[in-house]
Amino acid sequence: MLADTPEAYWRLGESAGTVAADSSGNGHDATYSGPLLGQAGAIVGDADTAVYFGSSGIIQTGSTGLLPSLDSWTVETWVKVPATGTLMEMVSWYPGGYFWGHGSAYILGISEQGVPTYTLQDVSGNLIILKGPAAINDSSWHHVVGVLDRQGGAVKVYVDGKEVASAPVAALGLIAENGTSLNIGHQYRYWTEASHFQGMMDEVALYRGALSAEQVGNHYDTGRGLSFDSDGDGVPDGLDKCAATPAGSIVDTKGCITQCPSQTSSTAIDTAVQEALAAQSALLAEKDALIAQKDATIASLNADNNLLTAAVASKEDTVAALQREVATLQAAIADKDAALAALNASIAALRASLAEREQAISQLQQQVSALDGTIAALTSSSDAKDQAIARLNSQMSLMFTAAQLDKAVLDAKAVAQQELMAVLVGNLRKVFGDAGFSLPGGTAIEQITSFTDALGKMPAGQIKKLHELTGR
Repeated sequence: MLADTPEAYWRLGESAGTVAADSSGNGHDATYSGPLLGQAGAIVGDADTAVYFGSSGIIQTGSTGLLPSLDSWTVETWVKVPATGTLMEMVSWYPGGYFWGHGSAYILGISEQGVPTYTLQDVSGNLIILKGPAAINDSSWHHVVGVLDRQGGAVKVYVDGKEVASAPVAALGLIAENGTSLNIGHQYRYWTEASHFQGMMDEVALYRGALSAEQVGNHYDTGRGLSFDSDGDGVPDGLDKCAATPAGSIVDTKGCITQCPSQTSSTAIDTAVQEALAAQSALLAEKDALIAQKDATIASLNADNNLLTAAVASKEDTVAALQREVATLQAAIADKDAALAALNASIAALRASLAEREQAISQLQQQVSALDGTIAALTSSSDAKDQAIARLNSQMSLMFTAAQLDKAVLDAKAVAQQELMAVLVGNLRKVFGDAGFSLPGGTAIEQITSFTDALGKMPAGQIKKLHELTGR
């Protein structure tokens, strides 16, 4: 606090007497009137004491005004207040000992609800009243600061190092100094009401300027012992439950290595380090094992994938081979159908030839009948007999007998059949590659029947070759 050059700083650490010394060096000593001195102070780790205000008591400066007529200032104190439900003033200044209606004033106080308040009034009666959001009358030490910052354009209240309320300062005019004394712990006159502060108070200070939020926070940390670290373990003394921690020790948030020892030997530290290293090694080994397991799993999955790929490829090859075989069978069936069609065509042609020859025989038979009629006519006319006989002989010279004609037709059919079968047998010998191949059967008709039966049993390739040889 002294580093921020207060205008006045009353530590209130006297154990007896009536003088409250000003530690700022500016000579603003104050006078005790009624408070109980020598009480346990607010600052952690500091033997300096505090004062207690009961139902009466006040601390007053001399008749020289403090702070008003300045552009900015700060009022600071530590208080420990029980739950009272009473309007109280901690630090106050106003002219003539009155507040309302008597011009300039500033008051750092506590409301009936127990929340901190900061009240400012200028010479024209313009008023700013700030209230904190939470009560501080909980019988615990609290750091309360009121700031008038004209350069920053705001009035602020801080509690325990944190800003809790603020308001713009533009409407506030001059707060004039008139030599009125400063009151600590009691308002001299509030019209006819006297409002005594009840509770503990310590470390009251005034500054001729606005403290920053960082400065206020540092004051609070210092008061709670949060800025000192005597054993250098990184935990401030105010929070350190294990003093004198050996240098280089690893500590928890309470400043303790394990089980809050007062001092830890180097052997214990070495043991802890070895255990930590062993645990780290175990974790690394576990990590390596997990990595190896992961690699093995990936390799297994890759192998399964390769097998699946090979199976799919094999299946595709099999399907392609089956498709080729189906195509071959379809082609063979087509060739067989074509060969059968060609054979049927040959048989149909043979039957047509036979029909033509039978028609010729029928015509010859008709001519024979005509001859018979001619002979009958000749026998009925004796005069023309010789002439008829001559004509008959002429016709007969051109004709065979009916028996000869029948035999000629049958012989022709037999020759045609034999010629056809000779061609077929010759082609079949080429197909089978067997020069001695023959069709069973004593006649051409029997051989044709044997060939028809054999054709239905022939492979497609042989049928295709036979088709090529016959040209059909």
